[in-house]
Amino acid sequence: MDDHTTTKLDAFRSLVQKAGALHAELATLDAAICELDSIKAQITDCSDDAKALQLIAALRRAEEIVTVKRLRESRLRGELDAIVKEAEFAHFEIMSAIDPMLNDLSTAATQPFRDLLESLQPEEENFKRDAANQVVLKALTPAVLVEELLKMLREAFHSVGVVSGDPYGPAKGIRKALDITDALLARLPEVHEERKRHVAACAAFRKAFTKG
Repeated sequence: MDDHTTTKLDAFRSLVQKAGALHAELATLDAAICELDSIKAQITDCSDDAKALQLIAALRRAEEIVTVKRLRESRLRGELDAIVKEAEFAHFEIMSAIDPMLNDLSTAATQPFRDLLESLQPEEENFKRDAANQVVLKALTPAVLVEELLKMLREAFHSVGVVSGDPYGPAKGIRKALDITDALLARLPEVHEERKRHVAACAAFRKAFTKG
């Protein structure tokens, strides 16, 4: 992956982290409301005046916390929406860079075997032979691995911008997209190792074939 794409991925990661922090902060409002409702229920069920007075004090504190958080909610949700939209665009740019990179990697990884096949076949045009060669090339380990990575890339794409009833759905979506993208990139060394193995195997075949 080139430096430009790495820079974009770092920027996307930063946006996802900011969205996660805002998501967590907004979630504390939900927790505060649950706490407030719990205190109200305890007061309703309480038959001890002294205990009820303690709960009233706790109720007032809980109401103050909810009020403060509600006053900040609109601003925080606006910031979260803006960051998520920026992150969605950033991830699209990353995908646009990774997709051709994977396809180029697949072609480069299978090229030595393609060259070997063609060198051992008649030079005249044969569409059936070319189609058969393509089937074999797609079945080579590097090509199979790249296809798996392309499926992961599509999964990451479908995780972004999903509309759901969950108000935190978009933030969760970009988090999932980042996790998938990181997992995809972590597997690239495996493809490069398989590419080296194929290059070495093809070279060894040519050497043995020439000696024979």
